[in-house]
Amino acid sequence: MQRAREIVDEGFSFGVFVEGTRALPGELLPFKKGAFHLAMQTKVAIVPVAIKKTDTLMPKRVSLAYAGEIEVVIMPPIETVGKTMGQIGELLLQTRTAIANELLVNEST
Repeated sequence: MQRAREIVDEGFSFGVFVEGTRALPGELLPFKKGAFHLAMQTKVAIVPVAIKKTDTLMPKRVSLAYAGEIEVVIMPPIETVGKTMGQIGELLLQTRTAIANELLVNEST
């Protein structure tokens, strides 16, 4: 976490896969809180990103990757400035809901 803070302080951004592992097709795992603590401590916005179709093109428990196209959807940032550490759960839920809703769009088309 200290090195991550240093990277942010140096003006760089980076991605965190907050599920912690790959999910089975159609599954969205619980989000881990570490990235949200980091965002709060460094006062950077959380940018939800939905990566679609990787669950079927690179399935968990399979040593293969199938040819195909994925879709990456970058959603509006969720600000952390003005939030308290007690609101981490709300930020996590807001982020997870945004991603879940976007992934549902994929399933219905």
